[in-house]
Amino acid sequence: MVKPTGRPPGRPRSRPDSADAEVVSSWERRKAAIAERGRTVQVNADGPEVVRADANSQRQPEGQEMPESSERGPDDRPPPFVPLPTQAKIWDIIAEAEPGSLSIIGFGGAFGGSKSRAAIELAIDLSLEYPGNKILVGRKDFSDLKDTFIPLFFEVLDPALIYKKNDNEHWVELRAQGWPKGISSRITFRELKDVTGIGGGAFGAVILDEAGEIPDAKPISVAQMLLSRLRWRLPFQSAPYWRAKGYARIPTPKYVFLACSNPWPGWFKEWFIDRRLDEEAMAKANTKVHFIPSKVSDNPYMHEGYEESLRATFAPDVARRFLDGDWGTFTGQIYSHLSRRDHEWKGPLPPYNRVIGGLDFGGEHATSHFSAGIVSVITTEDTPKMIRVAMFKDRGPGIAERQKVWMFKEQMKWCSEEMGLEKGSSKKIQWKADKSQIVGIAEWRKLFWVTPTGGGRDSVAEGIKHVAQRLMPQKDGRPGSYFLEGLSAKDFLGREYTYFDDVSSYIADPETGKPKTDVDICDADRYMEEAMRANSMASHLLANVLGRVV
Repeated sequence: MVKPTGRPPGRPRSRPDSADAEVVSSWERRKAAIAERGRTVQVNADGPEVVRADANSQRQPEGQEMPESSERGPDDRPPPFVPLPTQAKIWDIIAEAEPGSLSIIGFGGAFGGSKSRAAIELAIDLSLEYPGNKILVGRKDFSDLKDTFIPLFFEVLDPALIYKKNDNEHWVELRAQGWPKGISSRITFRELKDVTGIGGGAFGAVILDEAGEIPDAKPISVAQMLLSRLRWRLPFQSAPYWRAKGYARIPTPKYVFLACSNPWPGWFKEWFIDRRLDEEAMAKANTKVHFIPSKVSDNPYMHEGYEESLRATFAPDVARRFLDGDWGTFTGQIYSHLSRRDHEWKGPLPPYNRVIGGLDFGGEHATSHFSAGIVSVITTEDTPKMIRVAMFKDRGPGIAERQKVWMFKEQMKWCSEEMGLEKGSSKKIQWKADKSQIVGIAEWRKLFWVTPTGGGRDSVAEGIKHVAQRLMPQKDGRPGSYFLEGLSAKDFLGREYTYFDDVSSYIADPETGKPKTDVDICDADRYMEEAMRANSMASHLLANVLGRVV
């Protein structure tokens, strides 16, 4: 375990205002439950501090095989766990969840982001919070779990809590003082190369280490199979214990699916970054999806020079991925040179004389392709810049009307001299839309200036090429296109999508070089680029005329 250095310690959340006070209150609500299991919680101005089982905790004589660490005395007890702000968010989420609900949590990002320690502490917490709980801890290869996670687990676990342990079957049972006779919680360590490694049974929590490595097999993935196993009920023989604690019946645990991962393409990214799960359906099933990003800078306990030495040796895209937790830098990424540093426009917009947009139409069903839209202003510089200023991404019932409202709103906003539009320029956005949607385009042209794309056999590849070229430095040494700082869109369920994350998710198939999946905002971006290329003087003058009469 990495020991703290002379660097300033990581401060848990402070309470300077009411918002932070609400966060800390979630810890305060957990004080009684944690104290019941032989632990104490100190809540002060610096936040929560969880202290391990007291000296009066006793190992149960029924235990089988005990680890060597159990021979340690009271003075060798592990130090208190003080969660870092990013780690504390996990407990905040669970504290606010309803009994019987499922929290699907992605904790992801950089090397050294304290993901494994958070996972270990959560496994212990959920074992002791609910006597008789069953928890699975898994990784793709058991050898990696055995070499990294398990040694750290037993290093920080108070040996007084160990009831039984089986090294051959890879499980340990924990038990706190005062629990009913024979009741213990089991943590099982498993290899998860495929669904056959899951075995039978049900669990109250699933915790995945380096989840991005776990394969995304079809028709059902390991992660999906594990979700189906989150149905454990606490043992009925403990009913007298629960009644003594004031429960009318055996409580239902809060179910938890925690996946920790560095940035890798695959199911983890699709679930937590691309948000491709049907969260509306999940909400009806009392399930919520959360993502907690982490960076190496979030962990002040890394030794001096750790981050600096890696940045000095890593290629820039590798550093963004594994040190900054950037999910948009993958092998096969179509726009590999896209970066926030180079392409995010910060500050006021310069004067512009044209507003263009791209449209991609989705469906009315909750799982349909998204409807997407993107709007850019074209600056009046000698080397004009395309600056993306507005984004739309949504789907489900009523999507057409919501997209129409968005288009009207953006046209009123950006086609105004107050925002920087040059006097005498067209007061309409010039939209380009997929030519395959010709019926829809005909309908939309009654309200907006919409023209179909040219299409053609290689139109996708051509569009990608032109978008990529404009992201590169132009004659003036600067990129030809940017996106406005913080550019994002929220759908009707309140989920947020960012331009950078969407475009960074555009991955090519290594064999064909073609996009592996549809990324709707990237389609709209390609259509808009086609509108940009029509920006000759003649076409611009004609467009102004057409724009006024459409």
